[in-house]
Amino acid sequence: MGTSTVAHSFTYDAGGNMLSNSGVGAYVYPLSSEARPHTPLTVDGSPLAYDANGNMTLGLASKAITYNYANEPTQVVFAGQTTTYTYGPGAIRQTKVVDGVTTFYTSIAEIRNFGTASETIILQPHADFRITNAGGASEAISYLHRDHLASVRLITNAAGISEQSNSYTPFGDPDTQTLLATAIPEERFDASTGLLFHTLDSIISGWKPIVF
Repeated sequence: MGTSTVAHSFTYDAGGNMLSNSGVGAYVYPLSSEARPHTPLTVDGSPLAYDANGNMTLGLASKAITYNYANEPTQVVFAGQTTTYTYGPGAIRQTKVVDGVTTFYTSIAEIRNFGTASETIILQPHADFRITNAGGASEAISYLHRDHLASVRLITNAAGISEQSNSYTPFGDPDTQTLLATAIPEERFDASTGLLFHTLDSIISGWKPIVF
C-alpha cells in the first residue's frame, strides 16, 4: 500500500533547528537570546503562536487552540469548524463535540451521536479487534492489522475482506486521503481538527499535532 518512492530534503542551523523541509517550507525562529528559541515563529510564511506554557495556540492554516489548566486542548477552531473537548480522570478525553454532535469515550468504548436516536456504540475489548454497532441489529466484528510501529494499517471484516486502510510515507506523513477514525482506544485521529489523540504519549496530555 502507498507510495514506493518518496524524496524529501531538510536543512538545519548550527543549533539543530530545522530551517527547511521540502515537503512543508521554510522555518523561522526567534533569536537565541529570546524565549523558546527552538519553537518556530513561522512555517512556510504562516505565523505560529504559543502560550506561556509552550502550548501552540495558533498553528498552520490558522488553526486556533485553547487549553485548560492541565495543558489539554478544550477547543480547536479549524477550517471554519469548532470542536470542543472535555476530560475525565487521568487526562483521558471524555467527550468531543463537533457541530452539536457529541462523541463519548470510555476505556474500551466510543459512543458516536451520543444521546440521539442514531447513537452507535463501538467496543474494543482487545487491541486487535473491535465490535461496531454493538448490541444492534448490524453488529459486526472487525480486525485491526498493525505495522512494526504498532500503527493500524488495515482493518478487515470477519471474512478477511478489507474495510479500511492507511499508508504512510517513510517520513510518517499520511499517504492516503483520510486517516482512519478507527476508534482505537490509544490512538484516534480527529478530522475536524487535524490532530491525533494518543493516550500513551505524555506530550501535551496525549495530543500530537500531525501538521509538521
